[in-house]
Amino acid sequence: MKYPKRSQYKYTKKAYRVRNWSVYEEGLCQRGDLTIWLSEESIKAWRAPASGKPGGQRICANIAIETALTVRLVYHFALRQAEGFLRSLASQLKLDLPIPDHTTLSRRARKLGKIRFAPAATSRPIHILIDSTGLKIHVGNLRKPPKTRDWRKLHVAVNSKSSHVVAAELTSKAARDGARVPALLRQIEARWHRFQQTVRTTQRASTGQSPPVVLVAQPRSSFRPNVMLC
Repeated sequence: MKYPKRSQYKYTKKAYRVRNWSVYEEGLCQRGDLTIWLSEESIKAWRAPASGKPGGQRICANIAIETALTVRLVYHFALRQAEGFLRSLASQLKLDLPIPDHTTLSRRARKLGKIRFAPAATSRPIHILIDSTGLKIHVGNLRKPPKTRDWRKLHVAVNSKSSHVVAAELTSKAARDGARVPALLRQIEARWHRFQQTVRTTQRASTGQSPPVVLVAQPRSSFRPNVMLC
């Protein structure tokens, strides 16, 4: 379709032309590259400490449950497949670690709570990029999907140097982008020098940090510099 309607966007496919075949082929090979390593801190914190209460004790700590659920999410595994993957990984790395079974993963995932992002690997102030995107709500396999589907807004803060997500928050579609900046900054443990909000509507946000912060806001698409001619 050359000029599709708005309701026909999902049936259209944009033509993609490969211009650099060597880079394209290298990117396809990189998709199958697998590099997994466990730090010494993670190995030491893998086993759950004794709770001091009578009854059965937990064997695996929350970090083990987070690792299994992360592997499951990245590779689209079922719970049993994630359990088998971690067992083979521990065997290849020759690590004597208890692997949580699929029933433990299903039970502990409900009480795991919100997973914190990994802190920045540097002690220097970082430059943060803040943006938001819309997420449609899956309505299931309906024979006739509704025309007006509800959606949510995901606010993300990214380290500009390492491209790692350092904070995120899911809100309703009515939430304004600038109003969620303080909540995102409170999730960041590292020191930051400036943040750049890549949205077109920016509000003033009380950061609460003592050093002066440089706010870099993206102008509107219709922005024209006002040049005064003498």
